[in-house]
Amino acid sequence: MSDQPSQNTERTVQCLLKASEDTLKQLWTWMQQTTELINNLLQHIQAHPDWDKWLSQGGIPPTVIDSFIKAAKQEPPYSEMPSRFPLSAQNLVKEMYQSWFEVQRRKRFILEKKQQFLAILKSDEELQAQSGVTFNELCQKAGKLLKQTQEKLEKERQQNNQPSPTTDKEVFQELSNVFYPAYDTAKTPLKRCIIALLIKNNYKIPQSPEDPQKYAQRRKSKEIYTAKLQEQLNAKTPKGRRINFDDWFDILDKAQEPITEVKDFRELQAEILRKFFPLSYPVSFPSNTDLTWFINSQGRIVLKLHGMIEGYDYEFEIQCDRRQLPIFQRFVQDSELYRQHKKHIPTGLMLLRSARLVWTEGKAKDPLLLQTCPWNIHHLHLHCSIDTRLWTEGGTEIVKAQKIAQTKKAIDNFETKEKLQENGLSPQQQSRLKSNQTSLKLLENHDVFTPVKKPIYQGNPNIVLGASIGLEQVVTIAIIDISTLEVQAYRKPRQLLSKKRKVKAKQPPLNRFEEQALTYHYQEITDYQRFVALRQKKHRRQHERHKAQRRGASKAFQELHEEAQQRLYINRLFALEIIEIAQQYQVSTIILPDLKYKREIIQCEMQVKAELKFPKQKELQEKYINAPLTQINEWNYAQLSECIRSKAISTGINIEVVQQATQGDFYHKARELVYSFITKQKEASKVPAQ
Repeated sequence: MSDQPSQNTERTVQCLLKASEDTLKQLWTWMQQTTELINNLLQHIQAHPDWDKWLSQGGIPPTVIDSFIKAAKQEPPYSEMPSRFPLSAQNLVKEMYQSWFEVQRRKRFILEKKQQFLAILKSDEELQAQSGVTFNELCQKAGKLLKQTQEKLEKERQQNNQPSPTTDKEVFQELSNVFYPAYDTAKTPLKRCIIALLIKNNYKIPQSPEDPQKYAQRRKSKEIYTAKLQEQLNAKTPKGRRINFDDWFDILDKAQEPITEVKDFRELQAEILRKFFPLSYPVSFPSNTDLTWFINSQGRIVLKLHGMIEGYDYEFEIQCDRRQLPIFQRFVQDSELYRQHKKHIPTGLMLLRSARLVWTEGKAKDPLLLQTCPWNIHHLHLHCSIDTRLWTEGGTEIVKAQKIAQTKKAIDNFETKEKLQENGLSPQQQSRLKSNQTSLKLLENHDVFTPVKKPIYQGNPNIVLGASIGLEQVVTIAIIDISTLEVQAYRKPRQLLSKKRKVKAKQPPLNRFEEQALTYHYQEITDYQRFVALRQKKHRRQHERHKAQRRGASKAFQELHEEAQQRLYINRLFALEIIEIAQQYQVSTIILPDLKYKREIIQCEMQVKAELKFPKQKELQEKYINAPLTQINEWNYAQLSECIRSKAISTGINIEVVQQATQGDFYHKARELVYSFITKQKEASKVPAQ
């Protein structure tokens, strides 16, 4: 499992594990000790003398973590537990710091950009004083410079056969890449002031001098944001989970001592307010051969963990819902085939990729029981990561071809190193080379490892589907033949969710003398009616739920969870219907919009409506535009896109992502997605020729 699948094809399923009390108790103890080991390792890294050096380098040497774990495994209680648990702690801390350093790197990049902007940002009076010209002359010179720069950029794009930017964000980024370096290299104060005026006004020529009060507010807000970023960068590293109160009295004793520094006070305050988390860190099983699946005498799916202490029976019964049951049944089939033909089956083509043991919090009526027997109160879950492409025969062939190419590349690299190195390959490199050679032999000689045989979907390469998003119409699709540019079909949400289903209806109000009937009333409505009712309900209860959340009402969180589940259900219906229509028209590729520009897409949609509703009334237009911007996150477009992507990949349909047009109606935007895809293909085909 050295090569991980892409995130677009990964999916996580989970189930509840049922086992004897002794097994749960032993696992709880080991996982609590693993959490203590992680906490000790985090403290060791934070107190290391080279910590400031690692901060500047943006990473921690792996040998620091490896040596600490190796030394801890020699001492009790870590020496008495299976080696899987310290190894899981080692990998988890590496992942934790890798993500933390990545967040720090992004914040540092944003901070540098904000500080650079603050250094350029000056009032109109300061620009006039430094340049020695009037405001009108400064604007005229700025207009000429802007026009010359735009013409130069357009000429370079034509020479390089590059497309012009289509959104305001792309135009802004292109001009920023030119004017920010130009400000640093400007030789005269006049030119620096001209560039500063353009940057300050977002590369637009102001019609009148700015309001000094608004300029002061703008500068103050930028300084506050910069200070917050600086404070976040100076924050401490991850401190782990507080699973007991052993250090609580030490913190209280420290709080009684006099404190003179604000920094020390804030650190102590953070320690006091640090939450108690009774659950331990998860334990990972990175290989699919670490788990064995089979059916017991009662006909239930059973999981057995490997790498544990001999003499203990670590077997668990699987408890999952019907939707996930076929996946766990596939795990059983894969495991049985692997046990029967262990030397002939590559593990890289098994559906299960990795797993993780996770404790989830339970509720106990008796607090004493929660302290004495927490393993009987909390719940043990198994999170399994799968590659959805391996569910079908066609997807498995794709994965098989990718793994063969990756393995051959790794073998070629080792052979190249063997020729370049004087002493040849090291013993570790020779072992890895032999492992890759064995994997390549298994992949090339083995037939498709798919117990669930499904026909391979064959789409027409000329038929493409574009799916656009919007505020009014959540998703609109257009199916186009790219060879003739003929539109074969359009579908709006009302047409996509046209199927009728029976749902429970509210019972009519009864008199106080009438008895409540035990029968349910059903009514038949379309999926689109449920979709509209869900959006209206969310919009109507938005403010009420906000007030309830501030009060901490549990009912508000329950309603929020129910609405999230209903949105997920509707998004799955959208995805299912889109894939069915795609198969009907033999679509080979589905084009999805880039959600980075979601806000701009919806804002442009509202701009058109505002101009039609309030012509030549800019104030009313701005109010009309800004009102629905708070509703941009009312529907989960990312979840909808992921549902379509997951269903398409499992079916065998390709997915492409391009930028959606901001102008035009819903059908036009869906068509433009396909046209942008065609342009992208043509540009890609020109690159090798150049």
